[in-house]
Amino acid sequence: MLSCREVLDEINSGSDGLKEWCKIHKDVFVDTGHLIPLVDKIIKDYPQLVNPYALRETADPYLIVLARSRMGLRNMTPIIVTDKNTRKASRITHVAQSYDIQTCKLLDVSKRELGILKISILLPI
Repeated sequence: MLSCREVLDEINSGSDGLKEWCKIHKDVFVDTGHLIPLVDKIIKDYPQLVNPYALRETADPYLIVLARSRMGLRNMTPIIVTDKNTRKASRITHVAQSYDIQTCKLLDVSKRELGILKISILLPI
């Protein structure tokens, strides 16, 4: 599993429990500074991918560029996992597909990696 520092920045600006996991697994987030020219090209070609009124950068174009840079390395097939709302997910999905990059939801990754996912819910009596 690999992500970019821009995703870490988005997580750190939020208020959920994912921040703690990120502190422990900070080596998962790699620097994409050397890929900025490609990020700029994606934003130019697909301006709908970013919100021009946002106060901070979005990680989506960085994720796409990172995935694209990993294609073919060690027989890798990069997949972008996104559980964003449908409208936003369709934007990253559309742009990623234009670069032959797959996208899926987190639950789909679990199903793919673990076979059929079975969940047991235990409730106190």
